[in-house]
Amino acid sequence: MGIPFATAAFWTVAGAGLVWIFGGVLLYGWRRKSPPLILAVAGISSLCGLGNALLGSAHLAVVLARAAAGRGFAGSETFAYGFHFYSLVLVGVLLVLPGCLCLYHARGVVRLEPAARSGALRSSLVLLAVNLPMMPFQPFAILLSVLAGASAAALALTRG
Repeated sequence: MGIPFATAAFWTVAGAGLVWIFGGVLLYGWRRKSPPLILAVAGISSLCGLGNALLGSAHLAVVLARAAAGRGFAGSETFAYGFHFYSLVLVGVLLVLPGCLCLYHARGVVRLEPAARSGALRSSLVLLAVNLPMMPFQPFAILLSVLAGASAAALALTRG
């Protein structure tokens, strides 16, 4: 029994994301002789972005595949466009986009660019606002909230 394609693709993207964080952010910052605290902040923000973007993408893929197959949501046997489907897609988008923005701003955080730090902070706060209310009924939201909270706190404390 082999690894299903979706699982293999997920772990391939996750591995590529971790390599990017290490090489594109941390190693880049180390070569630029960035302070260790800034490297840690950029690493936390990158992990927050990667985790949210990956799990948000997986969520979107499942929701859209289920809709494409004609299977319903919330107890319905067949697909019907409605608020529930809309909200599931919106949650996925609100996880993926700010997650990608955290990844995008990570190199700027290493370069001590104020715009990158504030962009990463805003994205982390959005991720925290999206994930906190989901914690009681979605276990993965606990991890994503912890990552977003750690990222937001680290970015806020390194102002200047």
